[in-house]
Amino acid sequence: MARRLAISLLALSLASGAAAGALLFWELSASLPPVTELARHRPPTATQVFADDGTLLGEFYLEKRYWVPIERIPVVVRNAFVAAEDDNFYRHRGIDPVSILRAAVNNLVLGGSVQGGSTITQQVVKALLLTPKKSYERKLKEMILAVRLEQQLTKEEILSLYLNHIYLGSGAYGVAAAAQEYFGKSVEELNLAEAALLAGLPQAPSRYSPFRHWRRAKARQRYVLRRMLEAGFITREERNAALEQPIALASRRGNYLAAPYYVEHVRRLLEERYGAQAPYQAGLRVYTPANVEMTAAAEAALRNGLDELDLRQGQSRVLRHLEPAEAKAFLDAQRKEAEVQPLQWNKAYEAVVLSAAGGRIRVQVGDHAGILELPPAPKTGLPKLIPGDVVRAVVLSPADGERGYRFRLDTQPVVQGALIAMDPRTGEVQALVGGYDFTRSPFNRATQAARQPGSAFKPLVYAAAL
Repeated sequence: MARRLAISLLALSLASGAAAGALLFWELSASLPPVTELARHRPPTATQVFADDGTLLGEFYLEKRYWVPIERIPVVVRNAFVAAEDDNFYRHRGIDPVSILRAAVNNLVLGGSVQGGSTITQQVVKALLLTPKKSYERKLKEMILAVRLEQQLTKEEILSLYLNHIYLGSGAYGVAAAAQEYFGKSVEELNLAEAALLAGLPQAPSRYSPFRHWRRAKARQRYVLRRMLEAGFITREERNAALEQPIALASRRGNYLAAPYYVEHVRRLLEERYGAQAPYQAGLRVYTPANVEMTAAAEAALRNGLDELDLRQGQSRVLRHLEPAEAKAFLDAQRKEAEVQPLQWNKAYEAVVLSAAGGRIRVQVGDHAGILELPPAPKTGLPKLIPGDVVRAVVLSPADGERGYRFRLDTQPVVQGALIAMDPRTGEVQALVGGYDFTRSPFNRATQAARQPGSAFKPLVYAAAL
């Protein structure tokens, strides 16, 4: 009798548990978003502006992302992320019970939420359909949606969503943007060493940033290469070669790579024609008649003329002078600042003069040294610089061997100017410069400044006279 009662109670408990589980599953399922739309999902992508020869001039974005089809992403890149994030990706159907159990045991042993156990499919639905808030309810929803997504999309389609959407630090979303941000190359050009470095970033992009924490980034790279070896994606020889392969990080750059006044004018035109959000989300490719060489010549001509005028008026460019011990302390303090690791193109820094002999001026910012280029000397001459002087220097080009960086003396002329160069046969604007320095004053004096009626009429009178 007691045994029969125990069996009945057990059966009742199991039935009640099953009913409760079914009810919970039904309630959670009823409120879940559909996964069918993910097949057509396209997140915001960057708009790019090109010169007449195809050179990239600048880009606009809320999330720096270039959508690329999975066929363009090398197999070595795909395998690196799969090995690092979900080595059973091609075998499970959305969730991996072994990984979940392993993560639960590790969290229980170590205390707290240390390991998640989420598959790539779960990460996709969490990022695109759910909130990042951690809770058991969200985790259950994530698992249900992951199973549904696996029924709707192929593995390659899911991996494509993941690799184009994931945040990889330094403002880069997706592997294509990360390849450009960290290495200055397209995703198709990535090698095994670079792919493993990128695949180590999803866990904590800021903590493992190669720009800020090189040793941590290399440690994660070693981990990814080990996981790729264990998963059978690479051989031991390939792993060892990748560990030894040097990696060259790209110089960090801004949105406007060249012709900033021209690019900004394009952005304003896009907003007027297509709406305020179009430049940042539509992923447009804008081709312009801008000529890179003509624009550089126009910028240099305007800047040199204003520099010469400013120096002719006797303006000094030395911010202060430091004694040797003070200069050392100043450079040590700069080394601790993350913003000068590495130096950014076209950005001004306070630089210490190391030497000024034979017309060759060498300066240093933190750990980074280089040659300082001066503007053409006016009749009154250039300021005399001596070791220990602190000046503002703008980065012209990245480090080049022993020569180091190229800098130019940063001036702040009171007078401004503008220049437009047009093709008289077609009316195409090939160069447009709206001021001395876009980073200090984006106001475009070529297109936005109001002209006095008399001054606006003079070119017509002079043209008729000529």
